[in-house]
Amino acid sequence: MSVRDVLSPFTAWKNLFRDPVSIPDPLNRAAAPRYRGFHQNDVEKCIGCGTCETICQNGAIDMVPVEGIETKSGDSGLRPRIDYGRCCWCALCVDVCMTKSLTMSNAYTWVENDPDLFCFTPGVDKKHWDNAELGYHCPTDRRITGQVRAHMRELEPETRIDSFVEIVQGYSVEEAILEADRCVACGLPCATAITSAAWNCSTPATRFPASAAASAPTSARTPALPATKATRSPSAG
Repeated sequence: MSVRDVLSPFTAWKNLFRDPVSIPDPLNRAAAPRYRGFHQNDVEKCIGCGTCETICQNGAIDMVPVEGIETKSGDSGLRPRIDYGRCCWCALCVDVCMTKSLTMSNAYTWVENDPDLFCFTPGVDKKHWDNAELGYHCPTDRRITGQVRAHMRELEPETRIDSFVEIVQGYSVEEAILEADRCVACGLPCATAITSAAWNCSTPATRFPASAAASAPTSARTPALPATKATRSPSAG
């Protein structure tokens, strides 16, 4: 054994003269500005589309009816309830939120005696972090789905003025696929849903083959009906 090996344990004494690294009160430590903490939801902006429920890999989100919020055109009347026994704070629900109503505060401490209270509806069940400005918010310039609607061609006035030929020419297969990709299958009548004219049988076969129409999903051929509290299933998107 060398002299260095004998003296090396005593080098730890140099730490006596250093400032402590540990934090005296870790529970009251401020989190990072974009920390993914407890959820916030602006219930006025939320339309209850259910995309957050659909994308949640842990099944931590359920769309539930909320007192005082009625079903209407463009709003299912449902709001997301989050089970923190399942949530892993991945923020996928925030990234996919179509109206940007769902965000995450940077609050990270919540103490309760009843474990059932950790299953709550953000924005409805009031919490101390509801008005927190810091936390994770999806950037406004980031969207998972496209915003620009594909233009649907129409016959020129000179061509249609002397005939009863269908004015709307519909989408080509490629255009219909691009437009359908913007749909989030929320079941609400909104501008992101593909129009039924894309799958209209009157569309010329050269532009929209019958084989493609036959293979198209039913939701793409038929306009979606608005979801209601009575008919919506927990797994609906």
